[in-house]
Amino acid sequence: MISKIFVMFVPLVFAVTDPTTICLPDQVSFYSYDIQTDVISFVTLDYKQKLMAAVTGNTSVVNDLANGKSYATDATGSCQSSDLVPRDPYPQCLPANAVLIGNIYIGFGSNTLNATGWTFPYNNGVVKIGFTNDPNAPNVPIISRFVDEKGVLYSSFTADAVANLTQPERLKVPSPCPPKVIV
Repeated sequence: MISKIFVMFVPLVFAVTDPTTICLPDQVSFYSYDIQTDVISFVTLDYKQKLMAAVTGNTSVVNDLANGKSYATDATGSCQSSDLVPRDPYPQCLPANAVLIGNIYIGFGSNTLNATGWTFPYNNGVVKIGFTNDPNAPNVPIISRFVDEKGVLYSSFTADAVANLTQPERLKVPSPCPPKVIV
C-alpha cells in the first residue's frame, strides 16, 4: 500500500513548476495601468542590455539596471539622474522562494486568459503576481500587487505585451543628465 501511495505521489511532486523557469522574455514591451494613481505607462524592458524605460504622459524614465542609475526626463527635456533603489528592481525571473498560489482565469469561454499566481518576499514587502500560462506564448505578468514594509499597496495590470522592443529608442540613456539635487 505504501509503495502505491509513493508511486501516486511522486508525479505530483515533479509536476510542480520551478518558479525560476517563469521568466519575462529577454525583450518585452507592454502597457501598465497603476490602479492607485489611475496612470497608464508604456514600458520597455531589455534584459540583454539591462535597460528599462517607462513613458507616462510627458515624463520618460530610463533605468540602467547594470549600473543602478535612473534618468528622468520631463516635458521640457530637462533630465535628472538618481540612484536606482532598489538596485535590481526588475528581476527577469521569479525567485526560487516564490510560492505558487494557484490558477487565475480572466474572461469567459474561448476568450479566457489563463495565468498562474505566485507570491514571494521582495524588498521588505510581499509581491503577488499573475503570469500568463500559455505554452505557445512568452510569460508576461498580467496583474501584480506589492505591499511594502509600511503596508502601502501598489497594484497594476499589464496589457498588450509583446516579446520585442516596439519602441527601442526609449531605451537611450539621456546625456547630459546631471544628478538630481536633493534639498
